[in-house]
Amino acid sequence: MDLFEEIVLFYLNKTKNLPTYYQFSILDYDKSEWSCPDFIAFNNPEKIVYVIEVSVAYNIDSLIDRINDRQNQWFIKLRNQLLENETIDVNWVFHVLVFLRDDRLQYFNQKLIEKKDVEAISIEKAMKEILPWWK
Repeated sequence: MDLFEEIVLFYLNKTKNLPTYYQFSILDYDKSEWSCPDFIAFNNPEKIVYVIEVSVAYNIDSLIDRINDRQNQWFIKLRNQLLENETIDVNWVFHVLVFLRDDRLQYFNQKLIEKKDVEAISIEKAMKEILPWWK
């Protein structure tokens, strides 16, 4: 786990109190690893599964492509996997949380096709939340 992923993990625990799992393997239909997002988290009271990605890269085009194709990239297979092992029931919904550099948020929002189940948060905001002395 790199420093920025640790910052996000602390931020999620402090602000959202979500059970969070690092590098969760999403399996393909043949049970091989399909994808491995940085985190997944469960909001049990609201029945939301979050797929969480963290990037401090300038070039985020491949990440945007994955998020724009989130149904195929994560949601369908993850839903099947979690239903199969009875972690969730059919009432759960899926969202993406993505943590990016502050200077990439506008670009990200411009390139995002559908925004209803995606939230982008700046890493700088997360750092300020958990490290109040950070400027």
